[in-house]
Amino acid sequence: MPYLARRHPFGEWARLVGFKVWAVAFTFGIPFLANGNFRLVLTGYLIGHVCNGLLMGAIFQPTHTNELVCWPKPDSTGTLVTSFDEHVLSTTADFAVDSAWITWLAGGLNVHAVHHLFPKLPPSIYRKQRGL
Repeated sequence: MPYLARRHPFGEWARLVGFKVWAVAFTFGIPFLANGNFRLVLTGYLIGHVCNGLLMGAIFQPTHTNELVCWPKPDSTGTLVTSFDEHVLSTTADFAVDSAWITWLAGGLNVHAVHHLFPKLPPSIYRKQRGL
């Protein structure tokens, strides 16, 4: 059920658009007003995105491609014989789960298997559930 598309009421759409307008104003408008150089603002924005992309790649890549994960092969009919949960646990690895710094930096996605198994669970409670 959590993966099925649903209809959103008008209020949610209005909120989405409002927050997007605010985000663009906050990201570009305020820095431009502060220094008046749009090229500098755009360059800073792009550098931030590149750094964030490299960080996210460094987080996601090892969770799915290391010696701890295996990728089940489908049977002769093209069907995987594992359940969704078994598939997630065999193809996803967690790392540095006891590190508050890594968990903060990764936004909780270093506990990646839990993220896939419980997509609506907020990452802020992962450490609480482990008693850390």
